[in-house]
Amino acid sequence: ICKEKTQKYFDDIVDWVEEKYPYWNQNGGNDHVFVFSWDQGSEILGHNSPTQHRIQSCIHLVHHGKRVADDSNYISQKDVIIPVYRDYFALDRLSGKHMERKIFAYFRGTIENSEHIYGHGVRRFIKYLGQTKPTKYFVKEGHNEFYWNEISRSTFTLCPPGWSLWSPRLYDAILAGSIPIIFGDDWVLPFEGLIDYEKILVRIDKSEIKSLDDILSKKDDVDIELKRLNIRAVASKLRYHDHHVESGPIDLMLKEILEKHA
Repeated sequence: ICKEKTQKYFDDIVDWVEEKYPYWNQNGGNDHVFVFSWDQGSEILGHNSPTQHRIQSCIHLVHHGKRVADDSNYISQKDVIIPVYRDYFALDRLSGKHMERKIFAYFRGTIENSEHIYGHGVRRFIKYLGQTKPTKYFVKEGHNEFYWNEISRSTFTLCPPGWSLWSPRLYDAILAGSIPIIFGDDWVLPFEGLIDYEKILVRIDKSEIKSLDDILSKKDDVDIELKRLNIRAVASKLRYHDHHVESGPIDLMLKEILEKHA
């Protein structure tokens, strides 16, 4: 029902654009930009739906793409992966304080019992670590007002998939100076040609999930501090501001659009 209603609303919008403005029909919509700022991206319009095909030639700004040839949500030749917009006011209030990193690895969020459908079982294993190694893995279900304080005191932030590949925790961790842990190489990250993500995060293959504790425990202080230095160098590239910031996400987004559509 949700997808059917979304298709109807979206068709009405495109009908209105076609009727009121001549620009759409000049190039079949391929010089128009749509922002899909929800989990499923343009997939919310229905996979292979008439509405999806109607805007297929347009530029899609989405939060995630998959490294597969048939991802209708993200076509690498024309679409752009963008950072999520978040209100970091609460985090800014903590920035002037010394936040000792007493939490080794952190996760707060939804944990479903489904082993394969939701999060490919990654969140279930994170929950297991929180239960068996509670002094190292601060794992809590649900959300509360202490989230920004907790993530600011974490050395590592676990960013597992849920219903979708992407997680806003990636950006939250980076802005909080915590090292993001992502799972697998499926998720296309924003501005990959301009940001060397391997210098700021740890990538765990889903087949290695049970070795997560061993992998993180082997990270020494030098490696951790180097990643945190690199995080500070790129954080402004992934945060939206209410004023122009050179090489901020808007600049990088426009640069990537121009490169793909030159």
